Amino acid sequence: MSVSRINQQLIDLNYQIDVLKADLFQSKEQFESMDELAQDAKIRAMVSETPDQANYSHDLAATRDRLAKVIASINEEIRILKLKQDELLEKLFEESKDSE
Repeated sequence: MSVSRINQQLIDLNYQIDVLKADLFQSKEQFESMDELAQDAKIRAMVSETPDQANYSHDLAATRDRLAKVIASINEEIRILKLKQDELLEKLFEESKDSE
């Protein structure tokens, strides 16, 4: 594989990682907000003991849990891309040694 091709792949991977990190930041902010809302709704559901409040609390908790899964998925994608990035860096190092 040529050095220029490896460099381009590294640039592409770096861009993908940056985009995922921005998504991760936004998802974490949403999760924190949703977590607060879910906790408040849970307390209100216990105090009011109405089915509407219980349903609302359940819905918010489910949304929070889905966001947690999204965050875990983004973290996993970043981890995989970083592994690919490491592999490309190793190839780049080997290519540069061979060309000397």
